[in-house]
Amino acid sequence: MPPYQREPEKEFKSSLAKLAAFVLISVINDNFLYYIFLYPCIMILSILPDGTSDTVFYAAQWFVNDISVYLIPGISAFLLFRNELKAPNSFREHTSYIPWLSGGLTFFALCFLGSISTMLSNFIAEILDTLFGTGEIPDAIAGALPQNGSLGTYIVLIVSVAVIAPICEELIFRRLLLQPLRKHGDGFAIVATSLIFGFTHGNFDQLPYAFTVGLMLGLLAVNSNSVLPSMVLHTLNNLLVTLGSYSVSILGENEITIGLENGIGIGLNLAFWLGIPAIVVMLASGMCRSDYKFQLSKGEKARIIFSSPASYLIAAGLGLMMVDVYGFIMGFFK
Repeated sequence: MPPYQREPEKEFKSSLAKLAAFVLISVINDNFLYYIFLYPCIMILSILPDGTSDTVFYAAQWFVNDISVYLIPGISAFLLFRNELKAPNSFREHTSYIPWLSGGLTFFALCFLGSISTMLSNFIAEILDTLFGTGEIPDAIAGALPQNGSLGTYIVLIVSVAVIAPICEELIFRRLLLQPLRKHGDGFAIVATSLIFGFTHGNFDQLPYAFTVGLMLGLLAVNSNSVLPSMVLHTLNNLLVTLGSYSVSILGENEITIGLENGIGIGLNLAFWLGIPAIVVMLASGMCRSDYKFQLSKGEKARIIFSSPASYLIAAGLGLMMVDVYGFIMGFFK
């Protein structure tokens, strides 16, 4: 191989190794470190006075959960890619980037592609249920819903799911991971981080949709050369999903909650159909095309990916994210 190709290949292999380390640390965090931090906090919450409101308990539980989920992955991503993050940002906004237009087009495209991915996952689940009796896909958020149906717990859920989660996830996946990987190509950076983002949700209910959302948010982050637009769009997406799906479940059926869910449902249906022309405009305007040139070709990167041990570690780690390793081990010792 010519000397000028050796350094890019070495850097690419190094980035794969760092991604593998991040994925494995996330697996360890989800299955062990999460519980090591969570259980002492639950013990502390159990000694709170009996008069403590359900809202305070629920808020404390979400606070502990958010710290457990995001702190160690965020720190590990920063430490693994700290040298790349220190380097000057040499990327520029794509020439086709107009903030309000790009954000709007990406939102409509996300509504369309996200809905398609959800339909596809439900279709696959029905086939598996018919063939193997696997049952319906469980709602991943339903188990975390408050039971008392108070307005306070509802607000806590919205803040946690629609504000804290998008901010933390965008900082980790679109800032600490995607930005350092862009030197290997925007396409690779977007797909790699979206794949990990999808699997970190840890269930088939959210995986296809989260992967699709990650692609669109990564594209917006690349086009804007900033994490702020993707953070805003991610917050809007989670807010609409939370308000549109769980208002009646938490607060009960009344004119306000039913009207809210119906109104958001109608709006998202309209956004779904607007997603088709939005995708056409994005493709025609060059929003989906990288403006940058890289020394390694797609074929060379594919060769390295399929031959690198780090890639197989990443694949194994992603698979473990879909398995309750902690529960399996605890069940084994019972």
